[in-house]
This record gives sequence, structure tokens and C-alpha cells, in this order.
Amino acid sequence: MITLSGDEPLLESVEDMGVRFAPLSKYLSDYSDGKKYKGTLVVARHVRMAKESVEPIAKFGIDELTRPYDRDEIAKIVARIGLGIGRKERDREYICSELVFECFDKAGIEIPYDPKGFISPENVWVDPNVKLLARIE
Repeated sequence: MITLSGDEPLLESVEDMGVRFAPLSKYLSDYSDGKKYKGTLVVARHVRMAKESVEPIAKFGIDELTRPYDRDEIAKIVARIGLGIGRKERDREYICSELVFECFDKAGIEIPYDPKGFISPENVWVDPNVKLLARIE
């Protein structure tokens, strides 16, 4: 079991701000209008994640701060699924799961894209090498 203080920094991509760091405590107490995040949070780790992986991920995260949220990507995903068009070109605009994918990539860990041409939280979660460490309801 792990212990979380709430001070842990999270790298995220959000619609109104793009890529940013936010403390875990923001999700626990003041995510929106003084209320905690409505969903379930999970803390997980890829079994191949090594201490040496943290530095390239952190450097990448810092380099990508303020990059825009990819507002059009959800519609593009729907179009790729409907039209059967493959994976999108990588760019420097992110939805949350693309940001996670790129972080893993910087650590030398491959998370497979969905065969329909996108990466979703589920694609990360179903990877058998991703192990649950904590669940926060």
C-alpha cells in the first residue's frame, strides 16, 4: 500500500489551460467550484517504470507546460473510427491520454494505440504491465 500526502504533482492536460501541473490535493478538495473531483482517481505504475525514467518524463512535462489541449481531437477520433482511418499524426497538442502516452514513450515504455487509431485511458489501463497502487473515491 502507498501513502499519498496530497502534495504529489500531477501532469495533466485540461481543456481550459492545456498542459499543467496540479497538486493531487486539487482533485481531493477543490477541483471545480470548491468541490472534489467527481470521478474515481487511480494511482498506477507500469512494471517497467524505473527510477531512471522519472527524469526524462519530468523534463518532457516541463517542456510541454502550456501546450494546448487538443480540442478537436475527440471529433477526429470519432471520424477515424467511423471512416476507418488509422492513427493520428503526433503533434504537440494533447488530450489527457495522449499526454500519458507521450510520457510513457519518454520512459521507453510503449503503450499500444487502439487499433482504430487513438489512445484512450482504457488503452493504458488494460495494459497488463500497468498495476494498480491506489484507488481514491
